[in-house]
Order: sequence, then structure tokens, then C-alpha cells
Amino acid sequence: MRNASTPLGTGPSGTVCESTRPLLGTFVTIGVRGLERAPAEAAIAKGFAAIERVHSLMSFHSADSDLARVNRAASGRPVRVAPETLAVLELAHTVSKLSSGVFDVTVAPLLVARGMLPPPAQTDADVFKVNARAPDPEARWSDVLLEPPDTVRIRRPLWIDLGGIAKGFAVDLAASEMVLAETASWQINAGGDLRVGGPTTQLIALKVPEFAGPAVTRDTRPLIELKNGSLASSAAGETPVHFLGHDHAAAVAPGFVSVVAKQCAIADALTKVVLAKGEQAAPVLAAFDASAYFYSPATGWWISGNQFE
Repeated sequence: MRNASTPLGTGPSGTVCESTRPLLGTFVTIGVRGLERAPAEAAIAKGFAAIERVHSLMSFHSADSDLARVNRAASGRPVRVAPETLAVLELAHTVSKLSSGVFDVTVAPLLVARGMLPPPAQTDADVFKVNARAPDPEARWSDVLLEPPDTVRIRRPLWIDLGGIAKGFAVDLAASEMVLAETASWQINAGGDLRVGGPTTQLIALKVPEFAGPAVTRDTRPLIELKNGSLASSAAGETPVHFLGHDHAAAVAPGFVSVVAKQCAIADALTKVVLAKGEQAAPVLAAFDASAYFYSPATGWWISGNQFE
């Protein structure tokens, strides 16, 4: 990590083909450099098709998504889901287990109660009235039972919100579907969930929020050198935006974190773990070969892990 006064170093060269679309509750931008326009546009179209698939499968707001069907399911009833949905739930389960339940995709009722997320959608009002049930306040990640290759069961009523981890997974899926030549440089940015690839190193300026104060200015904004990897960032301030799964407490201690990992879904999930656990998150980061750049106004920067080659 270095600051913005450092020389910029290497970066992608050539003509950029770029497109932006509203998806995943944010704006998604895909850019390709080093290809002729026609193959670049074709690759970008494939990337957006992958992101749209994740959007349709894992939306908390869409009544016919895989996630909505799981959230409406009766306890113990099998729900068949797409392989992509099961893959995200499996990753969430792994992060929850390694973080002792700090990361938990079943905290959606807290977000709904605070007006940060609308209640789950319904496909038919009458059917919903029959099947409606309030989520159990004791429900946790371990109440989501995964049965590969395509089945999910819940032990008790709950609401899952895959949110950021699904957004990161969508970026990863887009990267795999684009199938670009090794000479092409590319970047996929979904509201700050970022993945880059190609032969060049790209410099990413970390957007540390205002609560960081004068320690981080425009001239000293830290930069991450990223090559064939992913970066996700998150922050916690006085207003709660993240809730911890193990005790449902709000993460309110001021802090900012960026996590670098091979996969964007992993980077996004681990930002929540670092915000909650601080330096105690080091073993979880190591388990995923990830690096964290954590800033607190009280203690300054803490860096954990080594960036991969």
C-alpha cells in the first residue's frame, strides 16, 4: 500500500471499451483494454449476462428468486436452487464457521426492522398469507442446511440476505464468463466490489470515509497495487450498517477496511469480519490467503497478510 503522492507505476494501455448498467442494487461497470472493439464488446456482454443471472437468482427483493423461495419455505422443506445460489451459500457457510458466526447472512430481519431493507417480496398475496411466518430471532447461519448439488433446507423460519457476497460472486462469475485473451486488461466494478485481470498492475485508490479525518487527505490517499485479483471495501461509523451474526449487535466502532483476495466474493465477505474482529480477524484472512488494510481514527492503519503474486 502506498499513498497518492507515489508515482503511479504500471497500468493498462490501449483503447478502453467500457459499459455501465444498473444491477445488484448499484451501478456495475465493465471495462476492457487491449482488444479490438467487437471482441471487447462481446466479452462485456457475456460479463453482464452473468451478473444479470446472479441478480435474478439471489435478489432479496424479487419474489421469484431462489433466495425469496428459501425465505418463504417452511422449516424442513427442501428447496431446489441453482448451482450459483448453492455456491454462494456454501461460501457464506464457510466464512460464518471460520469467523465463529460473526459473518451471518441470516441477519436480514435486523436490516428490515431498521428500514435498511424492505420485507421479502411475495409472488401471491393469498399464498403468502398461508405460508407467512415471522423469522425466529434465534435463527443463525447454522440453521441453513445445504445439500449439494441443488437443495437447501432451513431448520427454523429465517430470512437470508446475500447482499454483498452475492455481488462479489457476480463479479467473479462475470470474470470467468468473459474468457478474455491473456493480453487484455480488464476491470469489473460493482459498487466498489472490484476485480481486475490481465498482464498489467492496476492502482486502486481507497475511498476512506470522512470520519478518518485529516490523517487521510486527497494527497495521501492510499493506493493498492492490484493484479489479477479482487478488492472490496467497507466502513462502520456511528450509524449502524452492519450487524454481527453471533450476538446480533451492531458494528458501530469507527473503522474502514479494504480486503484483497483472489475472489471478489471472499473479499467482500471478509470486510465484515475485519470490521467486527479487527486484528483478531488475522486467522480468518490467512485461511483465504487474503490481505486486509484496516484504518481506525484511534489507532491508524493495521495491515494483515501478504498480497499474492
